[in-house]
Amino acid sequence: MLRSTCTVGLLLAFSCIASAEFPTAELRTLSATCVQIGSKSTLQPRGQNLTELQKLVFSSEKITATQQLAAPELLQTVGVRKGVFNLSVATDAKTGIAQVRTLGRFGVSNPRPLLLTTQPVVAVAGDHSNQVLAQEAEPGHIYSQVFQPHQRTYFQVKVAKGQWLRATAYARQFDSRAIPSITLRRDDGTEISRSHAKGFWPAELQHQVNEDTTLFLELHDFLFLGGEEYAFALEVQRSDQEISMELAEAGTELDRLLRPSLDFPHSDTRFHELTSLADPRKAQSLASSSPNSGDRLTLPFLIRGDFASGAVHYDFDAKKGQVVSFEVSSSALQQQTDPQMVIYSLQGEGAELKTQQLSQQDDQSNLGGPEMLLRRLDPLIRWTAPADGKFRIKLLNLQSGKQPIGSQGFLLKAGFQQPSFRLLATPVYPNNNRAAVKPFGCNIMAGGTKAIRILVDRRDGFNSAIELNLEGLPATLHCPPVVMSPGVTEEALVITADESAAAWHGPVHIVGRANFANKAIESRAEISTVCLTASSTRNRIHSRLTNQLHLSINESDKAPVFAQLGDGNVLEVHQGTKLEIPVKLTRRAGGNVECILRPQNLPPKVKLGEVKIAKDKADGKATIEVAGDAPLGEATFWMLGELKVAWRANPQAQTRAEQYLKQLNQAAAKAGISPDEKMKLDAAVQKQTRIVETVKKQTAAQNITAWVPSTSVRIRILPPEKKDSK
Repeated sequence: MLRSTCTVGLLLAFSCIASAEFPTAELRTLSATCVQIGSKSTLQPRGQNLTELQKLVFSSEKITATQQLAAPELLQTVGVRKGVFNLSVATDAKTGIAQVRTLGRFGVSNPRPLLLTTQPVVAVAGDHSNQVLAQEAEPGHIYSQVFQPHQRTYFQVKVAKGQWLRATAYARQFDSRAIPSITLRRDDGTEISRSHAKGFWPAELQHQVNEDTTLFLELHDFLFLGGEEYAFALEVQRSDQEISMELAEAGTELDRLLRPSLDFPHSDTRFHELTSLADPRKAQSLASSSPNSGDRLTLPFLIRGDFASGAVHYDFDAKKGQVVSFEVSSSALQQQTDPQMVIYSLQGEGAELKTQQLSQQDDQSNLGGPEMLLRRLDPLIRWTAPADGKFRIKLLNLQSGKQPIGSQGFLLKAGFQQPSFRLLATPVYPNNNRAAVKPFGCNIMAGGTKAIRILVDRRDGFNSAIELNLEGLPATLHCPPVVMSPGVTEEALVITADESAAAWHGPVHIVGRANFANKAIESRAEISTVCLTASSTRNRIHSRLTNQLHLSINESDKAPVFAQLGDGNVLEVHQGTKLEIPVKLTRRAGGNVECILRPQNLPPKVKLGEVKIAKDKADGKATIEVAGDAPLGEATFWMLGELKVAWRANPQAQTRAEQYLKQLNQAAAKAGISPDEKMKLDAAVQKQTRIVETVKKQTAAQNITAWVPSTSVRIRILPPEKKDSK
């Protein structure tokens, strides 16, 4: 029997298809933020273009999900998929955040976090908008809810005389827009204390009672906003003694799993984090060098400290000509700090000690664009000792205002230079406005292309060219290596799919390889994902690290245009000259439109204007101008094509709906059926006729602006040609 895929859920999904670019799965939220290990529950992904979901893809093999099916329609044997999944978490799953992606008609989505915990999770439902309706909260449970606009939600906790009550509410770690705010009140409504979240730090408060009583927790978004993207999780704790709000080990389960720490990497894209610092758990805990004590550190060293008591300094010995990197990691590890570093020389001893400032730095320069911006507030100084002697490094926190307890830690690494590089990769959002980027998955159409943006963090004087390779591709996807020129910090890999490519999904990885000072250096790219778009209240795109880069081939759609830049070979050009590079368009259904191509990631000192190819043409030329002082060597660039097309999203849905209607009509027209069966079939025909008309509207051609990456081209810039002396 024919399986129907046309349901109310499918129609709602079609109504969300964006008209700005080719539809690609966009996962915005999950119906749950936390699940208990060993439990069974349901999970519903929400977002755009989550049509005809096939499965959920988890970063942990200990999580499995099967999609719920609706009851079969008349003449059908299998019910349609509902987009709701029955979730099962194995008893031996590890606690922590897992990544969840959807896979469906429009590819694989961006990831969203799901916290695995040993505590029972209560999904709070119903109206709790005043103290009378407060939800009872018990220690040992996690309460998960979504803030509603302009509305408070209340919890009540029973506390015995002499006990301490502590409450924490987290949001940012779930890719939530919420800024939880907690107010602790007595049963008469009197306020006791209040707190709100700050970045990745939770809203947290505690209070000791002097009698048996019930206290109330009033929660709301700090800006009184709300909706599906404003989830939070709350946990309470009771104790007979004061509870440390500084050490996660003494806190709630949420604290242990989510509280920012110097020891474990977290989710922001300020990504130098720990791999550049060796093992921070081996760091020496040292508050500050004793003034005039004569005690000095020996290079290299790794220090763990805290700004809670103000500025700190560390004295050390160095020899003339030693090149040392001093690196602070604090803001990048979600600490509420803005460190500054100053290096002094020391002369004399005791009361005669004199200092002279040699170097200072506040912030490093940022890397990347708005969708993947590395905001580097931590200082890094590469310093050469001017003479044998005694020196001092001083650290200050320039962040003003009251900070959460325990949020001002830092790691200080002093080591000899080790030139290296780190890579950060993210899928390119198909648009020419990088400030409009949003959470986005991957939907590579057969015969189409996909660009992956790469940032490089060059460290300790490393300035060599880097060759980038995309590994783990199936045979039907292709991505030639790309060269990132010396000094360049941003590049892209362009993937192409065969026109006959079959459906596929899987993770891939990017590896950069280089040579510096006769030493081979290799680095595997970390992957970033956009988690929050900019808004009127928070005018910045937020990105974070995720576990893998996932690609998906969509065999149901053919890319209307494929743009080939060059012929696949390395093209040579001399300094001070021009070079014409052929552009060839392969046009398919819907692709007979004007195409405007604009250069991306041009190498330094190379110019190229936009290229227009008329709708009745398939060939064009891109002419690059190479300056006389352009850097020698190989480089790679590509072009982004803009075209306006009439596009049908998922026309197969209409075909299936019409086939099912035809089947119903044929059954109703058969002789010898009973009146009761005839009545049921006629009703089904009427219902399916309405569905077909709705699907026709939803799958009708829409005028969209589409963005198509060209293939990349590799050029080799040579010295000026020698002129004939004759």
